[in-house]
Amino acid sequence: MMDKYDVILTRFSTDMQRSESCDDQEREVKAVLMRLGVPLNNLLVLRDEAESGTKINRDAFVHLMGMVRAGSVRLLAVDDQARFSRADQAFSLINDVVFHGGRFISTGESIDTDEEGWQLKVKVMELHNSTTVRELARRVRRGQKGRVLDGNGSAGDYCFGYRSQFVDSNWAELLAARGPKPKKIVVIHEPEAVVVRSIFQWFIDGNSIGKIARRLNDRKVAKGPRCTTPDWGHQHVRKILGNTKYIGEWHWGKTVSVRDSNGRLRQVLAKQDQMIVVSRPDLRIIDDANWKKAQAILARLLKIYGKKPGQKSRAAKVHHTEVYPAGLLNGLIRCGTCGARMTAQLSGKHRYFGCSKHRKGVCEMTTRVRIDLAEKAVIDLIGDVVQNIPEWMNTAIGAMRTEIEMASSQIPESLAADRKRLAHVEKGIANLVSALENGLNQSHSIVERMSKLEREVTTLRERIDEYERSLNQPIAMPDDDWIRAQLADQVTLLQESSESAPLVLRTMVGNITAHEVKIPGKKRGYIELRFRIDAFGSLTSLLGDSVSPSIFQSFEHADGLDGQGSPEFKVSIGGPSRMDQVAPRIAALREDGVAWNEIGRILKMSPGSAWTAWKRWAEHSRNHDAA
Repeated sequence: MMDKYDVILTRFSTDMQRSESCDDQEREVKAVLMRLGVPLNNLLVLRDEAESGTKINRDAFVHLMGMVRAGSVRLLAVDDQARFSRADQAFSLINDVVFHGGRFISTGESIDTDEEGWQLKVKVMELHNSTTVRELARRVRRGQKGRVLDGNGSAGDYCFGYRSQFVDSNWAELLAARGPKPKKIVVIHEPEAVVVRSIFQWFIDGNSIGKIARRLNDRKVAKGPRCTTPDWGHQHVRKILGNTKYIGEWHWGKTVSVRDSNGRLRQVLAKQDQMIVVSRPDLRIIDDANWKKAQAILARLLKIYGKKPGQKSRAAKVHHTEVYPAGLLNGLIRCGTCGARMTAQLSGKHRYFGCSKHRKGVCEMTTRVRIDLAEKAVIDLIGDVVQNIPEWMNTAIGAMRTEIEMASSQIPESLAADRKRLAHVEKGIANLVSALENGLNQSHSIVERMSKLEREVTTLRERIDEYERSLNQPIAMPDDDWIRAQLADQVTLLQESSESAPLVLRTMVGNITAHEVKIPGKKRGYIELRFRIDAFGSLTSLLGDSVSPSIFQSFEHADGLDGQGSPEFKVSIGGPSRMDQVAPRIAALREDGVAWNEIGRILKMSPGSAWTAWKRWAEHSRNHDAA
């Protein structure tokens, strides 16, 4: 026969409450049960400490309900129904106790399931307890909102790089005394702010988010007291890069907490009128220039790797090495035979680029290119071009000057058009707000249209600001000497293999194709690299922030500015050996009947080496004739 237990369940909600609360509840429940003459046989006391009554996955509660379903609970007693559950399903849970042969007693509220009318009492207390929780949440949220709106008050919403501190110097006395708690404000925590600035700078310099996380871990940078795990990850760095708090724009109340019938918690978007945005310029850590650069890179990464609305995860459009190259030429060289990416391969003490499809047996490109030789050859050629700027580069510089002047002259017209469009869009938003206020907030199309217009307003305002800055700062293309000096500096970066060298090279050079040059009689030949120098990309990189991005976009595809203005350069990595070069002459001498010793004397090589070269050449000729 199964043992039956009389169970007393106790609970307190947070670790800020007294741990003795459970002892107090147990004592009061036993005293009331004794007065009621309820016998306690085979007593079991269960405790949930620092656990919310809205949760049903707390340890003691889970154990209790397992006993209830097993029919081993004869009596369940609590100090009040809220100790058992504050959730909306309290009645159903208590009904389960009764269904499985148990009895429920709440001593503080005189609820006893052995008495008639217990259902109404339980239902009333369920409604009271769940409403109390929601009302408490509303009051807490109201108070937090007030602190956010009150200058620089802290609502506990500060992130890495900030701390909250008491305003009053005698805060400890005020905290210990009765009355309102002392006020806190948010301040910049400079040791962490330095890390935030470094993260943005590393990201702008071309480091991947994963690489930044690894660098922080290698340097054992602390994540702050609010984090539960010590190691930095991709998601931590990504959140920092997109957090508007670092430019003094504090968003609060974006989400609210909701629970399902099982007490499981999740965050959902709050209504628009519950969200607020507060400007706090004194809490700015990142300047506008670096913020915009970082957001532009994030937008580009999202376009490549992100998901589109309503779609499942999709593969990246480009290989990750094109965005974050691991080496100077990694991801840049493609097979001239099949077009596949040439991947790095280790052979002996040297590293090579080889066709990735050849290893699968679907490409005939057998020759590989030694990486260190290829890097040196490409850099040397670019250096020669920079030292003697050719005519096509001068043409590109002149064309860019002309385009910049034309684009600059069109700024006033573009600015007027964007201002007119902004006024029109803002009027449309005002009309939609009126519609929402009139009770049409359930219309999905109106809400979606509102979001689209708000995004357009943001874009227009950013572009208008950019145009206005361009008008206040006259644009002039630097002279040829300055351009030549800057290009020389970029070549120096390539030669020194600096951290930014791979990205610098990609602004100067388009794709590099590797073409195999066959050597008669050999399975493998040597590689010829072919590429063009992108004059537009190089000049755009040099001008940097001195020219508005909108101006660059206006003539991005202008004739004569892309890489096609450059001739195709060719550099050979390796080549035929001396034996390969003299083989045709050896064959001609043999046809004339010259002896091997004489051939060796004429070509200054041993007769054996001459014979080896001739044999290879002869076999190749026979195979070629047979084909």
